[in-house]
Amino acid sequence: MIGIQRRKYLKTFYSPDTASEFNRKWFFGMKDDQDKEKSQILLSHPDIYASWGDDLLKPWCLENWSRWEVQKPSFFTDKWIESVPNRFIPYDFRVKYKKTKGRVDDDKLNRRRGCISVRELLGGVEEK
Repeated sequence: MIGIQRRKYLKTFYSPDTASEFNRKWFFGMKDDQDKEKSQILLSHPDIYASWGDDLLKPWCLENWSRWEVQKPSFFTDKWIESVPNRFIPYDFRVKYKKTKGRVDDDKLNRRRGCISVRELLGGVEEK
């Protein structure tokens, strides 16, 4: 790529990282007190939970959740809390939200695969 790039733009070439790799480095390179910026990234890109997953985001959320409950930073709103998947919330707080805010468990965990019996296909009529 560098070979075909115009020489005057060569200085703008930052790194060979993909966008996902760059964002991951940027996110985890932020200071501990930049939770607001990190939370805005997560709120605006909810698919990050799926792509970065348990090994990167889950420890960050679990470590900081108790502190956020006490300090109530500006980003820690009901909307943001609702956007966080259940497995990223500590168990005690998940139970609390279930009781007070009506939070439900993840659909994927509770949903059964749809199955229909032959009897239902035939309109509830039993064959004799």
